[in-house]
Amino acid sequence: MKNKRVWFGGVLVIALLAIGGYALRSHHYQNRFLPKTQVLGVDVGDQTVTQANKALRTHFTNSSLKLVDGSKTVATASGTALG
Repeated sequence: MKNKRVWFGGVLVIALLAIGGYALRSHHYQNRFLPKTQVLGVDVGDQTVTQANKALRTHFTNSSLKLVDGSKTVATASGTALG
C-alpha cells in the first residue's frame, strides 16, 4: 500500500511540473510570435508585435521590387516609393 502512495505521489509531482512548465511557456508566448515564424520571408520568431512591425518596415523600406512579365521588366520601385 505504501508503494502505491509513493508511486502516485511521484506521478503527481511530475504532472504538476509539466503543467507548470507549459503554463510558463504559454505566458511567455502570449505576446510574442512563435520561433521560426516568418512573414513574407522576414523572420519574426520570438519577437513582440512592435519588434516584428519594425523589422518588417525596415526590410521593405530597404528593398526594391521589380515587376516582370515573362522576360520583360515592366516596372521597378523601391519600398520607400511604395510606402
